[in-house]
Amino acid sequence: VAVAVAVEFAAAALPSALLGALAGLAGGALLAGGVLDAGVVVPWGQVAVLVGVLAVAAAGTALLTARQAWRVPPLAVLREE
Repeated sequence: VAVAVAVEFAAAALPSALLGALAGLAGGALLAGGVLDAGVVVPWGQVAVLVGVLAVAAAGTALLTARQAWRVPPLAVLREE
């Protein structure tokens, strides 16, 4: 059960991290091209490193959250609501 919870949390966190990185890259390109009238040069190596770091951070955060979630008995959570 604990592994399933961890996988579920990681599966939700990783796409979010990747979409956030892509949204930031696209937003920066739009601002630089539209507002500043500047050309955009994308450093793909740095982007790849950033996406990797974000993926690891998202997975780590998801695993920590999942670890806390599987320590709480389900009935205790239901009683609180």
